[in-house]
Amino acid sequence: MGWLKVAIVTGAGRMRSIGRPIAVEMARAGCMVVLTGTGRPQDQYPEDEKAAGWRDIDSVVDEIRAFRRHRSARLCLG
Repeated sequence: MGWLKVAIVTGAGRMRSIGRPIAVEMARAGCMVVLTGTGRPQDQYPEDEKAAGWRDIDSVVDEIRAFRRHRSARLCLG
């Protein structure tokens, strides 16, 4: 039986954050990824994130789902 690899990545909610590419690469490497984001309201997003339709960690989950179609990616908010 193999080990389940879990990566907890903080600060993944910003489009230009260091957490976002780390989370994506950890998922590509086969890890289950737990994300935290900023939790800020969309009206406080920078203009480039608003223009891109960025949605904090929801967007990162979508990015992971795009290449992991065979596996489940879920967004859990506390």
